[in-house]
Amino acid sequence: MPSKLWSLFPVTCICSVSIADGSDLPDGSVEILSLPYTDTGSTAGAANDFDGFDGAGCPFSGSTAPEVFYKITGSGEGLTISLCDSEYDTKVYVLDDTLSLFACNDDSCGVDGFRSELITPPLVDDATYWISVDGYGASSGNYLLNVDTFNTTPSLRSEIIIGEKRYQIRVSSFNRTWYEMRAEAQALGGDLACFETESEYNEVMTALNSQNFPGDTCAFGLFQDPGNEPLGGWRWINGEPLTWTEPWAGGEPNNNPANEDAGQLYSTNLWNDARSIDVKWNTMMIELGEDGPPPPGECPEDLDQNDEVGLGDLLTVLSNWGCTSSCDGSDLDQNGEVGLGDLLALLSTWGPCKPQG
Repeated sequence: MPSKLWSLFPVTCICSVSIADGSDLPDGSVEILSLPYTDTGSTAGAANDFDGFDGAGCPFSGSTAPEVFYKITGSGEGLTISLCDSEYDTKVYVLDDTLSLFACNDDSCGVDGFRSELITPPLVDDATYWISVDGYGASSGNYLLNVDTFNTTPSLRSEIIIGEKRYQIRVSSFNRTWYEMRAEAQALGGDLACFETESEYNEVMTALNSQNFPGDTCAFGLFQDPGNEPLGGWRWINGEPLTWTEPWAGGEPNNNPANEDAGQLYSTNLWNDARSIDVKWNTMMIELGEDGPPPPGECPEDLDQNDEVGLGDLLTVLSNWGCTSSCDGSDLDQNGEVGLGDLLALLSTWGPCKPQG
């Protein structure tokens, strides 16, 4: 992370800004009614009412920076909130309807890395939230706020097909519980992967490891019935018992801490027992049968691998503009430099990827 020094880089000028377009307090006087949403304003002259949130998920305590607020109502989707083109060292956070901290970011983007961009978990339907435009230390100034929906479906990392089954590794942009990961798998038309034989497990893992299988907080379909700690009661969520010699990591399962009831898959192919209720899971292996959704399309422009070409891919191209090597796949026209041709290639395929075949 860049050190906190005043930057000598030039910044984008925000012309014709209004003063403190957000409200000084979370009182609902400024509300975001539709997305995408863009606003300009200034925090200069506003009050510092919520310094207590520093250190509670927001880094760098002791802030005296003023902040302004925008009310927004949840719709079950996540948000991407950007202050990347603002003129000062920003911080952005979201409060829920009890004014408790929901999500926060300090440094993420901008010409000096000291501007803020935040991708949130899904906002609860019809619940009230408050987006705060804040600053690091005592910083204040002109800001440019952009808010849009964010597809919170875990993005596709890799996929293999063995017989009539299709296995996918998907990665979430934020941590969830094991139960939330399973709900996402079911929403995609499948479930967390189960392996009734050791040979099936080894075949799948060999194929996935060849695609750089990520770890180590991966949920799969192994679960433990209560009252059997630590060794007993392990079964597959499809109802089948665990009957083969399971590859537990050394000393596992150990039920430490208590109530470790879900199987966790390491990138070494070994297993750990972990707590299903902990918000720690960000990867899942899912199993899709013949009734699952079609395979992803031929989409080289889908840089974030979420089965559509959209905002995340555009941000990747822009963040690599001018790059000539190791460009995160952004050199789409393969001319040796990320530029206009790559942007046009991305925009020409905007939207869902077309199925293969």
